[in-house]
Amino acid sequence: MFGLLCLAWHSSAIAVDQTFALLSRETISLYDVSLHQVVPSPHSLELQVNLPKGLKVKDHEIVWKIFSTQHDLLRQFQGNNHQVSLPAGSYQIQLQVGRFQQNKWVLLKGGWKVTPYFHADVGRLEALSSQPARWKLSSKKHRFELGLRRYIAELVPAGAYILEASVNQFPVQKRIFVNAGQQLNTSLAIPVARINLVAVQDNNPLFQQVQWQIFRLEGNKKQFVGSYQRHSRTIIVPPGRYEVVARHADKVRSRQFWVQTNTNNKIVLAMD
Repeated sequence: MFGLLCLAWHSSAIAVDQTFALLSRETISLYDVSLHQVVPSPHSLELQVNLPKGLKVKDHEIVWKIFSTQHDLLRQFQGNNHQVSLPAGSYQIQLQVGRFQQNKWVLLKGGWKVTPYFHADVGRLEALSSQPARWKLSSKKHRFELGLRRYIAELVPAGAYILEASVNQFPVQKRIFVNAGQQLNTSLAIPVARINLVAVQDNNPLFQQVQWQIFRLEGNKKQFVGSYQRHSRTIIVPPGRYEVVARHADKVRSRQFWVQTNTNNKIVLAMD
């Protein structure tokens, strides 16, 4: 009898050990992707992001994307809180808050809800330039092309940046620091001049196509600014020394000149 009791106890211990081993493997598979929370639920995934206190973020500025292991886009949402039902498996979750982006992989199990931990240290940048300009924002980790306009308003990762606004490839730069949860307002003054290019023949406007090329001259260097295809053209450039070349039929004419800030400069080339 004692032998039978020992055998029964030994079998129970083996069963408990096997159950514990299975539970351990299950727990590892659920928690092995830096998850914030795993709880029993009819939904398999909860999406939410922790944002800095005091920062107002609109729903359209928060974008979630869910990709398969083959990188196919499966779902897309806007806003900060979503309950999602997906089949068991591995998925890539991509979060975008303005220019901020973060990616995480999750492993979903049937009957369990997974909440990946997302935290976005972002701040808002608003900047105004004195002229329509092409904006760039760069740091050691990021480089953002912000388009051609006078005013920008962007949610960006917190940190130190070089803000750049350029007119006709000539940049003006400013060092800035965007704090998490705060809004930075700044401006850039871009000194420019206006050049009016006019082609004439017999002292009258030449209403035919003329190919214009304009270059900026700095020392012994000649930097190409732009090429234009009309008999007259107005362009905006930074102050400095320039050369313009006009071509019409077999005629080629050129001229060098200086322009100063906030001036209108009429450049007339006779194509006789």
